[in-house]
Amino acid sequence: PRSLGGSPSWSFLENVNFEYQSAELQPRCAAKIAALAAWMQSNTPDALVALDGHQEAADDGNKSLAAERVKAVRDALVAAGVGPDRISIGSYGAQAEVCGQGTQECRDLNRRVEILARQ
Repeated sequence: PRSLGGSPSWSFLENVNFEYQSAELQPRCAAKIAALAAWMQSNTPDALVALDGHQEAADDGNKSLAAERVKAVRDALVAAGVGPDRISIGSYGAQAEVCGQGTQECRDLNRRVEILARQ
């Protein structure tokens, strides 16, 4: 897989969220993965997705968790028929929290893989 590289032409598509200290895809995410795979298969071969893994500050004890989450989403997309060469990856850990408050809702939002697209 290619590295994200900070290209300004990426557009946000979707978040896939995870449970605390987990990189296991939740059943509720299956529809998101299926829709993304269908979109990738129906677009030109030049369409790419980028997966950026994030975790809440409380997950910092497990530095590989964001990367494991990216791998789970990537593996699901490949299993759904998306070519691995069309998937770029990144992992930012807790550096890019979407919510900095200490509430459960904020922690839930921060445990995610952001899915970006470029055509």
